[in-house]
Amino acid sequence: MAGIKKLNIANLILRYLLVLILPVSSLWIFYAVFTPLTLWPVATILKLFYFVKVNNVMLTVNGIQIELINACIAGAAYYLLVLLNLSTKGISALKRLKIFLFSAGIFLLFNIIRIVMLTMVFLNYPGAFDFTHAFFWYGISTIAVVLIWIFSVKFFEIKNIPLFSDIKAISVFLKRKPGK
Repeated sequence: MAGIKKLNIANLILRYLLVLILPVSSLWIFYAVFTPLTLWPVATILKLFYFVKVNNVMLTVNGIQIELINACIAGAAYYLLVLLNLSTKGISALKRLKIFLFSAGIFLLFNIIRIVMLTMVFLNYPGAFDFTHAFFWYGISTIAVVLIWIFSVKFFEIKNIPLFSDIKAISVFLKRKPGK
């Protein structure tokens, strides 16, 4: 079987068990980590242009309160990056961590810029806010996660495809003749 290594069932089970368990028990971790990493840079950038006060997850910008809710922090996007990472076979644990930190860092930067831009639109062009917010929410954010993953794949020279490479390896493993 050219190019097909022995199926590592323990690794496969562990990776997909994590994929299933993370959103149930640990999604709050994404928010705990990424809320301050998003909030404080956003506030710092906005302070260059406006008077800004921070109270918990509430920004008061020129007297207008803006709450950064979980959807703003985009914990689900970070989870999607973890999902893509864990469902890709043939990556060591250390490389997985590096890939996640790299891709999450890029998304964090994107998200900070997105929130700053939306805040500026809200403050300066309130009539355009709903359209701009929906445009980012439904279109650009999902595309950004996919493009970040593709860039990470190229940067880290990943050869396998999430989920598909595992299914292919399982299929080859199940079709093999006993004793081989």
